[in-house]
Amino acid sequence: MSKKHLVIEEGPNGSVAMSEISNGTEQVELGHTNLAGMDTPQRRRKLTSISMNSSEGSEAEVAGEESGDDSDKITPKRSKAQQLKDAIMSGDISEVENLLNQKIDVNLSDGFGRSPLHNAVLKGIPSIVDILLKSGADVNKKDDREDSAVHYAARVGNPQVLTLILSNPECDVNLKGSSLNSPLHIAASLNKPDLCQILLEYHANPNSQEENGKSPLGRAVESGAANSAKYLFEHMKGLGIPSDTILYNQDFDGTTLLHLAVDSGFSQVVELCLENGALIRQPRRIDRTTAFHMACEQGSTAIVQLLVQYDPKISKILLVNAEGITPLHQAALSNSHGIAEILINNGADVNARTNENRTPLMFAAKRGGVDTVRLLLEKGADPTLKDIDGRTAVYDAIGYPMTAEVILEDPKLDPMLTEKDLTGFSVAHYAAKSGDAKSMSLFLEHNKAVGSTVSDQLDTPLHVAAKYGTHEVVRVILEKQGGKIINAQNSRNRTALHLACSGGHYKAAILLLDKGATIERDQNNRTALHEAAQNGAKKVVEKVISKHSHCLNYVDDDKNTALHLAVKNCRSEIIHLLLSLRKQEILKNTSNQTILDLAVQLDDSAGAMAIAQHDRWREILESCTHGVTNMMKKLCVKMPDVTEQIFDNCIEIEGEKVSQEHKIKYDLGVILRKSSPEVKSSLEILEVIADNRIE
Repeated sequence: MSKKHLVIEEGPNGSVAMSEISNGTEQVELGHTNLAGMDTPQRRRKLTSISMNSSEGSEAEVAGEESGDDSDKITPKRSKAQQLKDAIMSGDISEVENLLNQKIDVNLSDGFGRSPLHNAVLKGIPSIVDILLKSGADVNKKDDREDSAVHYAARVGNPQVLTLILSNPECDVNLKGSSLNSPLHIAASLNKPDLCQILLEYHANPNSQEENGKSPLGRAVESGAANSAKYLFEHMKGLGIPSDTILYNQDFDGTTLLHLAVDSGFSQVVELCLENGALIRQPRRIDRTTAFHMACEQGSTAIVQLLVQYDPKISKILLVNAEGITPLHQAALSNSHGIAEILINNGADVNARTNENRTPLMFAAKRGGVDTVRLLLEKGADPTLKDIDGRTAVYDAIGYPMTAEVILEDPKLDPMLTEKDLTGFSVAHYAAKSGDAKSMSLFLEHNKAVGSTVSDQLDTPLHVAAKYGTHEVVRVILEKQGGKIINAQNSRNRTALHLACSGGHYKAAILLLDKGATIERDQNNRTALHEAAQNGAKKVVEKVISKHSHCLNYVDDDKNTALHLAVKNCRSEIIHLLLSLRKQEILKNTSNQTILDLAVQLDDSAGAMAIAQHDRWREILESCTHGVTNMMKKLCVKMPDVTEQIFDNCIEIEGEKVSQEHKIKYDLGVILRKSSPEVKSSLEILEVIADNRIE
């Protein structure tokens, strides 16, 4: 049995060429479609939608028959419908006739929703198609993708089969299928002018619209199908259809035919549109973008040159879209150096402004296009121009130090490096935030004052680098500026060390501490240690204490120590670490709370357990605001696990179990304690335990 399969090959500009291979030798062109501008999922869906051919769904289904003869296997009895399908796909005409004579439902669908007629069209044997039609096959029946037999015929490309289908008086030549495509849409997009001719002879509507509003001609053009596009052009003009109807409003966004041609990436269909009078300057309704904008954005030098050839003055005029973007802006953003040069040489304004006052130089810098940036500067681009936010192209070059270096070759920019934008930040602040250490170094070389520039909140670039943990930028600033700004305080009196500790940025904090950062207090009297403790930054806490142990018991405006904040934020590791320090004091805050009082109030069982498990548990318990008994009663009710841990702490075991010296000592000083002298019983805690059934 002759095998056929489809070969799909992706070519330039997102086009897909398809060939049908028979017996590994004969190759017949099936056509191509354009996938330019699509993301990966869209491409996959597109490939899926065009994968239908004469072997699809058949080879897999008959694989069992071709896999070899095994007499030990029992083959399930096939249904009449399956037998008919197998006969069709194997091209057995006599068996098809025989089965149809047995009154089989000629319209019964298979697993893909395909009728026998669908499969016969796929197989491409006219005689079988004819037999099925004469047996009452529903010519308009749709498969699971909403395609009918005539859609299949247009896709497979057999003129004889297509004519047979269309000859049936019940056939709807304009029936909408998958994505609302008509058969003419399919034939046009697959570059089959002969099939287009047949369909039009049977009154196919050349103005039919698919789901996006495109006509068959639009589909042909966007697919780069030059032959079918040319035929449809001639046919529609022959019908007296106005040129504007043919060329413009090719979809619901007001796209022109030339837009679709440029988007295809095929210069042949672009030239076809131009030959038929397409206006290059005609904008798309939805965004005012012209086909020339698109060509410059896509980077096709050949298409841009072709458009300039047809409209020599197009580069010189101020051609803008809805955002005020010119074709040169588009070329710059795409880093299309060659196209930018063509435009400039033909009179494009190198300092054209968008609605936001952005120049092509800014667009090129944003992309990191070193060559395009250099070209624009050589051709007169002004690097000192600012956009509506007060930013020059240097801001756009953040993250691209080579690009920034080229822009900064103009000495007029050096004093501007300390200027702030409308949000109150300089270019150095943005470099610090993004971690662009090379650009920061470059800025400091051009203007040493960059490092001490403050934002509207009095943050230096060092503050910003510390806040975001960009330690390489911290290193560069400290190496260039030394101790001049290391302890600078912002509007909240916070230093860079405060911010590094607050974010738990260990490397940045280490650099600052090693370079001499001191312990300062912010507007709430908090230190860097407070910040590190409340954020659970253990390594940072250890480093701060190793450098500045004197700050261990510093308190903020609420008289909270770093230990209080560790408890308040449920940082068990930090609680244990700080309690293990000999100099750590057990203090009370303005609410008269010790750390255990605070943990119980906040229902922080993990923090309370960390305290109970520490060697200093008794000291902390004894210092509780309302006394040991009241605290134990609260723990019995709210945190029985912590209560159990404290009771375990009251047991002391001496010697081995097998030794005569083995002793177990019970310290009842915690459990048998009065809450006040007025209370007669010392069993208050035991009564609470009994009431709450704590074992």
